[in-house]
Amino acid sequence: MCGIVGTVGHSPATPLLLDGLQRLEYRGYDSAGFAVLQDGSLVRVRRAGKVRDLRTAVDLSVLHATLGIGHTRWATHGAPSEENAHPQSDCLDQIAVVHNGILENHEALRDELVRRGHRFRSETDTEVLAHLVEEQFDGDLLEAVRQVVLRAEGAFALAVISVRCPDRIVAARRGSPLVVGRASGGSFLASDVPALLGHVDAVSFLEDDDLVEITTDSVRIVRLDGSETRRALHRVASAQTAIEKGGHKHFMLKEIHEQDRTLGETIHDAASSDGLCARVQAADLRPYDHVYFVSCGTAHHASLIAEYLWESYLGVPTQAIVASEFRMRSTHLTPRSLVIAVSQSGETMDTLMALRKAKQAKAQTIALVNHEMSTIAREADQALFTRAGVEV
Repeated sequence: MCGIVGTVGHSPATPLLLDGLQRLEYRGYDSAGFAVLQDGSLVRVRRAGKVRDLRTAVDLSVLHATLGIGHTRWATHGAPSEENAHPQSDCLDQIAVVHNGILENHEALRDELVRRGHRFRSETDTEVLAHLVEEQFDGDLLEAVRQVVLRAEGAFALAVISVRCPDRIVAARRGSPLVVGRASGGSFLASDVPALLGHVDAVSFLEDDDLVEITTDSVRIVRLDGSETRRALHRVASAQTAIEKGGHKHFMLKEIHEQDRTLGETIHDAASSDGLCARVQAADLRPYDHVYFVSCGTAHHASLIAEYLWESYLGVPTQAIVASEFRMRSTHLTPRSLVIAVSQSGETMDTLMALRKAKQAKAQTIALVNHEMSTIAREADQALFTRAGVEV
């Protein structure tokens, strides 16, 4: 999982971007970078390696820009390198783009752009987006990004800045999470809530094919057809210590030492009067003629245990299926089917797609996740939470 962070406001952007990227390190990455708009120019700093390498790559005291975007990257197109790290730019170095996900039609789009004279400097699909925005831009950055998203295929989230629109960031999502928030000091966006903790008290979760334009004083959300919309505000608790090392050498050592406390908190919450155990016991499973657990990785391992227990003790035919297989197979789903999507993050793409397949078939759906404000939790008919703390 890559990470995106962006800020526009009254305070220097670079420290906020670096802090936000550091809070997204738990998502995993092999390179990192940021771009700011300063004195009419685009300044990009990128490195293969860790966020800490960015802190030593430039004299932060000379960067007084108050608008910028940052990114942590898992290499998919091109090796981990400075050239392939985000943000990627256009031919004129006036536009910067950060991007999570896969642009599935990037090869065809790249060929078109090359024929029209564009010069590419990386192996990434992300750079294609920067050149497309360059072509579409005619003074309105939001409209340029909207036109690009109309042509883009795949699941992605992206954020864009331009020297010619120095007061705003434009972002969009389709199948990859993006949250936005505003405070007295400015506006923020990120892939996940932890990057914004301490800066905002509430966030809005963008939905598929939402675009957002943020300035110091405003957050404007539009749909892909250009119509304006609103997204609900969700208050966020500031649990910053959960995403910091707390004096430990690394996150794994921290997790080892916190196991007893975290497990105790999870069990205590699950055993409460309105917790996970009580809600499962209260669920009337008699209307269902089949239960499916859909999940990936270690969540699937847990689902295999649940498959045995549910079928043995509840008498309901139960099947645990890897989410990617569930998406592709001809599973007979009806309104009498119950599909339980299991995901720690609540953002696992194959599991989310399996959930959406179930909903299209009018099956009943339950999310079993750790992240309460995740996409899977919000899209399922009901949600149950493990509350095991932030994944780091």
